[in-house]
Amino acid sequence: PNSIECAAAGDEAVSRLNRLRDRQPARPLMLSHFCPTDADAWGARHEPREPADVARRMLEAIGCGAQVSYYVYCGATNFAFWAGRLADGDDAFGATSYDLDAPVAEGGGLTASYYTTRLVNLMATHMGRFLAGSVLPAAGVRLTEGTDVLNTSGPAGRWAVVTNNGWSDADVAELALPDGTRLEVPLEPLGAAAVPMDLLLNEEAELDYANLTPLGFFGNKYLLLHGPAGFEARLSVNTKPLAAEVPGGDEPKLIEHEGVTIGLLNSDLAMRTWPMDESILFGPEFVGETVEDVVWGKAKQVTTLSLSEGKVSRKKSKPPAGRKSAPPRLGKWTRMAVCSEPLDDELEWEKLDKPRSADRLGAHYGYVWYRLVIDQPRAKKRKLLLPDCEDRAILFHNGKLAGAWGRGEGATRSPIGVSFRRGENVLTVLTDNMGRFAAGCRLGEGKGLFGPLW
Repeated sequence: PNSIECAAAGDEAVSRLNRLRDRQPARPLMLSHFCPTDADAWGARHEPREPADVARRMLEAIGCGAQVSYYVYCGATNFAFWAGRLADGDDAFGATSYDLDAPVAEGGGLTASYYTTRLVNLMATHMGRFLAGSVLPAAGVRLTEGTDVLNTSGPAGRWAVVTNNGWSDADVAELALPDGTRLEVPLEPLGAAAVPMDLLLNEEAELDYANLTPLGFFGNKYLLLHGPAGFEARLSVNTKPLAAEVPGGDEPKLIEHEGVTIGLLNSDLAMRTWPMDESILFGPEFVGETVEDVVWGKAKQVTTLSLSEGKVSRKKSKPPAGRKSAPPRLGKWTRMAVCSEPLDDELEWEKLDKPRSADRLGAHYGYVWYRLVIDQPRAKKRKLLLPDCEDRAILFHNGKLAGAWGRGEGATRSPIGVSFRRGENVLTVLTDNMGRFAAGCRLGEGKGLFGPLW
């Protein structure tokens, strides 16, 4: 399948997906690298994305008929020497944290982005059979500022993804359906909404349209739609219209209509809705693998809908027992060791016929020491250059620090002056592997000292 890679929360994903669809109309689309935000570099400012903005861009990509893969969904850490370099510039070295504002944070916590993106993730999962096979028409003119509509159609129905393109003043859009029906569509809380049309839900019910975004279709009977509390929901099943107000609070409004049960819930509750194998739970902050594994959070009540029986049960929250234990206090930092020039007479050095990269020496991460013995016929000042050392090197001359070559604080990529004495001179170089590029034209760049010292 075709794949495009977009960084920083899917910037320009819609235009790129349109372009790819135009060039290869018969092949599937995949957004393989959907980043909540950019990776952090040491010394650079962290640039977070608004959680709603991340979810909106995700919904826009789905509105192009594309499959989407987060990168990353769970934050990570660059432990030990697993560093990385970014293609943003020569001094862009990946920070220890590889969190990228992921929905599940580096420490395992659930972020605000986790809950906003759930609105899109649940729809993509539980409306998947209606989204599958949906494609964009031929690429045409679209807006980049202000409200825009992405139309897809396929064998299972049609969709219109309405987006405000980040223009926060637009919280409601008015749509005109092909049959002339006008719908007010709420764009809150994401700045985008998915309008379903002509979906054959089951053998008896066809969803003509709905002005609220689906959360999912469950048990071949229950269609959950969400929007702002107090907003008027309008939908039609089997050409029979229905209008009702979206409720507030932690309980959905369930309405029997043309052989299906329509569940209306506000978007805040939709973020805290948890489909299980045989039931759906509304209200808790988190539900684990079983219905007993519940984190209440701010919910005062948990409502459970049985998918097999259609029964609704409610359980009131109880005050938490006992006080939360305080986290342990960290002690003072201590330095375990200092890396100084190896001067031990018993230290064995491996002879090299020429400089070799750290990888060719088998030292793929961390540091490598190099030593060069030069016999100087007379005392002379020289200038040292290491053009084949791309990261950082600390130079010692006859046991004394001569300078730092490369990148980072205190280092230079200009010639380093050294006064050579008559006779034997020993140059010792400690190279620091500061990471490999993950993208760009410099993939495979050598590490350590991979060429002559001049």
